[in-house]
Amino acid sequence: EEPVQKGERRVSLKFVSSNKKLAIAYHIPPLSENSTPALDIITYMLFARENAIFQKILVRNKKMVSSIYGGNNERLHSGLFYIFATLNKNVKFRDVESIIYNELNKLKNGKFSNEDFNLSRKRAIIDYIYSKETVTSIGNMLSFYGGLGKLNYYKNYENLIKKVSKKDIMKIAKKYFNKNNRTVINLYPEKGKKFNYRPPVSGNIR
Repeated sequence: EEPVQKGERRVSLKFVSSNKKLAIAYHIPPLSENSTPALDIITYMLFARENAIFQKILVRNKKMVSSIYGGNNERLHSGLFYIFATLNKNVKFRDVESIIYNELNKLKNGKFSNEDFNLSRKRAIIDYIYSKETVTSIGNMLSFYGGLGKLNYYKNYENLIKKVSKKDIMKIAKKYFNKNNRTVINLYPEKGKKFNYRPPVSGNIR
């Protein structure tokens, strides 16, 4: 296990790219600490719906980024809640970061709509149901959670999601989305031969 982070870490890098890119990560606990259902719902609220918060504000309304994705990862040990964004031309890192932190603070203070919360919770349940649609997908899920020693977690996932309240979202956001628990990378583009990298699939976290 990593030692507890005691302050924000910031890195500026240069890399072959057409646009500036931003990465933000917060340390989160292992699956066994039962914060994952709330973090899953937060993922759907921020990223994984057509009208998700970051998509609506940063991509469509303000047109500051061309893409933004991220979320919670299920893990045996401590992991990360991550945010990746590709900035549009002439947009400053600090302006995008400011909006991201402001929206995370709204989660902490309960300033999010019942509609966003309920739709995200329903989407998590629907994706869970879809994960049991075929023999292959069931096998994949059982092997994944079996490898983590958490088969009961997968089998009870729908009930765990249904139990998450708005107060749980606030509590988890306050606990993990803070500056001392945060690492930020600002990537500045430079010319050169591009590396053909395909980012991990995001959106459907099950």
